[in-house]
Amino acid sequence: MSSWVAFDVETTGLSPTRHRIRQLAYVSFDLETIGFGTTIDLHPDLAIEASDGGMRWQLGRFLEITSKTQCLFAHNAAFDLAFVSEMLRRLRIRSFDLRAYCTLRLSRDLLPDLPSYDLATLRSECSLDHEAAHVAVNDARTVARLVQVLAKNCGISTESEVRTAHGPALSVRYGGLVAGEET
Repeated sequence: MSSWVAFDVETTGLSPTRHRIRQLAYVSFDLETIGFGTTIDLHPDLAIEASDGGMRWQLGRFLEITSKTQCLFAHNAAFDLAFVSEMLRRLRIRSFDLRAYCTLRLSRDLLPDLPSYDLATLRSECSLDHEAAHVAVNDARTVARLVQVLAKNCGISTESEVRTAHGPALSVRYGGLVAGEET
């Protein structure tokens, strides 16, 4: 399987500094298949600094997998990256470097004239399987399926071709979002 990964976060609100991640999920995939998903359930009511070692291990595993992937994808990647960055900052995990391509941006560029580019509309327009929305692992699978459809329809099969279609990946390093940084 290719080392492409789709991820999603579900949050308690819209502000990374005031709100928290409820779920973080990711799936590995290639142009033909999607692997099993991994979900990290977080407890936003608890102080994240007091989180148990198991959650820290799972987050470390997420960082390890995403650091080795050729392409990391998220829908509205700036939002998801901002929340992940803030969570890692709170946990005092300083050695991270995430770079993601945004399926919202790709969809707008490669599927012009849609009425909306939210996941529900894209799921319908691209005839993707329907799973319950706003469950992180389901949305991560939808992102993976969307990438597969966009790649197939547009002849994209390598990171270089993704970068050509998308532009530079969004990056998060040491707690700051750097839009448009080259990978």
